[in-house]
Amino acid sequence: MKRVLMLATTLAVVTACSSGASAGTTSAPDTTTSTTSGATSTTVPVTSTTVASDSSVPVDAVDVSHVSADVNGDGNTDDIYGYLTADRNRVLEVVLSGGDPAEVILPGPPDTAPVVEAAPLGSGDTASILVKDVAPDISTFTVELYGLDAGAIVPIPLGTGDNAPSAEFVVRDETGHVSGVTCDPAGSGHALAVDDVVKADNGTYTVSTTTYTIDASGALERGDTQVTTLASPDKTTLDGYATLACPA
Repeated sequence: MKRVLMLATTLAVVTACSSGASAGTTSAPDTTTSTTSGATSTTVPVTSTTVASDSSVPVDAVDVSHVSADVNGDGNTDDIYGYLTADRNRVLEVVLSGGDPAEVILPGPPDTAPVVEAAPLGSGDTASILVKDVAPDISTFTVELYGLDAGAIVPIPLGTGDNAPSAEFVVRDETGHVSGVTCDPAGSGHALAVDDVVKADNGTYTVSTTTYTIDASGALERGDTQVTTLASPDKTTLDGYATLACPA
């Protein structure tokens, strides 16, 4: 069965709590911003959020984020939520239009709420879900992919076969090593392009760009890798690679 793609990331920290929230809403500080070293600053939407009437988001959930998008390709708008429960579980929830909620407890640090966004991957208008999981004082975060299979949220495999690993990539901004992920690069029809930029002993940087596509089963398949060289890039150029670029 073809899976609907979603994307989860472990990013840098949001530990704001809410109290006294009324049914159907959660409260948090006005804004919380996390910035990876040299990467684009991300404002986490943890302001008061109204949840769908058919959502199972608990009233005492904290750091609730929400986005609306068509994630199953039926032409209707669905609701996606990320939040931290009172017992510190990190939850991703999808409420399909006219359907029952599906949710999954995500792995990761117990005090970091997932933050959801949505963007298309590859050809077509079906949106994928991006989940940002925030952690303190780091310049690296992991990008994980999830999908819907028979109404359940499941990890998207990298390749096929019973032992295929879950698709996972790293975005980093470290001295001598930078990497980033771009969704649907330049409208190419590829799901993702991953740049890995490494400094050589002679001071140049080698850029390895690998593309990935989605096969008929919903698995992510690795494509070609192109290698280029940067003679003497400045910090702004290198920082441009250390991003998760997935516009809605």
